Amino acid sequence: MIIPCTRCGTPYSPRWSIGSLRWELHRNGQLRELVGLGGRAPSAWAFTRFLQQLLRHQDVLEAMIHQIIEALSQCLPVFGERLAIDSKAMASFAKHGSAETTPDGRRDTDADWGKKTYRGVGRKGKAWEKVVAWFGY
Repeated sequence: MIIPCTRCGTPYSPRWSIGSLRWELHRNGQLRELVGLGGRAPSAWAFTRFLQQLLRHQDVLEAMIHQIIEALSQCLPVFGERLAIDSKAMASFAKHGSAETTPDGRRDTDADWGKKTYRGVGRKGKAWEKVVAWFGY
């Protein structure tokens, strides 16, 4: 998918992974400033360690999200009245599941097999169906 940059209109293809986020932080000084990183993007090791530390405080992060939702609800009275759900297949770097389920940072213990079915009717009135399967989220 190609989307235009909201600032300059330059088309780019988003890559949604930790590696691509690090690349974008390395490339985009304004983004680094926005998130408080200053001069340099973090190394892969530093980023992994940060995520591990962050996940140890998941309860605090969830409380912060609930506070944001509450603040939005007070500012926007209709916030949450309508709900739209969409999903996107997100592949894992792992090729398949592992018999070892202990999370130790070397394997993806959250990924699983997923399937999405698309259905429609073509221009000539013929029904079609497309099934996409992946290992990921």
